[in-house]
Amino acid sequence: MNWNRAATAALPIALAGLLRCGGPTAPPRSLVEARQELTRAQYGPASQLDPAGVHEAVVALQSAERAWQLAPDDPSTEDLALIAHRKALLAQSHASVMKATEDARVANREAARLRSAQGEQLGVAEMQPQQGMVITLQAEVLFNTGESDLKPEATVKLDQIARELHGKDQPIVIGGFTDDVGDKRGNVDLSRRRADSVRDYLVGKGIPQDLMTAVGRGPDAPVADNHSIEGRAQNRRVEIVVQPEK
Repeated sequence: MNWNRAATAALPIALAGLLRCGGPTAPPRSLVEARQELTRAQYGPASQLDPAGVHEAVVALQSAERAWQLAPDDPSTEDLALIAHRKALLAQSHASVMKATEDARVANREAARLRSAQGEQLGVAEMQPQQGMVITLQAEVLFNTGESDLKPEATVKLDQIARELHGKDQPIVIGGFTDDVGDKRGNVDLSRRRADSVRDYLVGKGIPQDLMTAVGRGPDAPVADNHSIEGRAQNRRVEIVVQPEK
C-alpha cells in the first residue's frame, strides 16, 4: 500500500513543476475524476485486496498526467484519463467483491461454530452451515447526485458482480438506501429507482429476473451517523444481498 500511495503522491509534485514551466492550469474533468477514483482505491480496501490493480491504475494515471502536460488538446489525452479512471474503478470493484466474499466466509464459519456448539448441547449430530453474501456499493460510484440512471463507469463494478452472481440460484434482494437529508418520501422513491436500475442492469447481464427483488429503503437502516459528511456518504448505498441457501 505504501508504494501505491508514494507513487501517486509524486504526481502533484511533478504537476506543480510543469505548471511553473507554463503548462495548462485547468485539468479536464476526466483527469480530475481519475485522480479522485485512484485516491479512493489507494485509501480503501483495494490497497490491501487488489494492490496489483491499484498499481496499474497508478501507472495509467501517470501516463494521463504526462499526456495532459505535453498535449492537453490531443484526443489521446482524454482516452488515457478514461483508462486510468476505469482501472481505478476496476480495482475497487475487485476489492468490493473479494471483501464481500471473505466477509461471507467469516460469517459462515462463525455461524457454523455457533450451530455446532448448540448441536452438541441439544445432542444434534450435524447441522448444515448456511451461505450468503452481501455486496455494498456506494451511491456516488453508481449514480450522479439525485439521479437513478447508472453512470457509464458504474458498469465496471456491476459487470464484476454479475460474473460473481452467475450460476447462483438463491434469491437476491437489491436494496437502495439514502441519507436522511430532504423529504423521506422522495428519498424512498429515489432509493427504489436506484435499486431498480441495478436490478435491470444485472438482468441484462444474464442474472434471472425472477431471482431478484428491488426495494427502496430510503433513510431507514443507516450504517453511519447522518450528522457527518462521511456518515451520509456511507448511508447512500445499494446493497446486493444473496439470500442463504435453505
